[in-house]
Amino acid sequence: MVSPSTYDCRLCDVTFGFFAEKEEWKEFRETSNLDMVFLHKDEFLKKYRSKWLAKYTFPVILQEEGGELFVFINTPTLNIVENTTQLMTEINERV
Repeated sequence: MVSPSTYDCRLCDVTFGFFAEKEEWKEFRETSNLDMVFLHKDEFLKKYRSKWLAKYTFPVILQEEGGELFVFINTPTLNIVENTTQLMTEINERV
């Protein structure tokens, strides 16, 4: 909370401010036609823990299709995203 640039998760830094979700991101999320579910790493691992699940690095944006998960935006790409606008552009270009 004190220093967003030190967050372990780049997505938190890009989508959230000190106390709440950034308005630009919230509007994008609410007006998008995409179904979005957000899980912290520990929540994801608890929900999807399986010896058959691919090993992911985090942060990652996954796409579910036909009951399977595929990488939508990988960790190296997310780690260089500098702001909300850049993240939204990256998502829109891949849709």
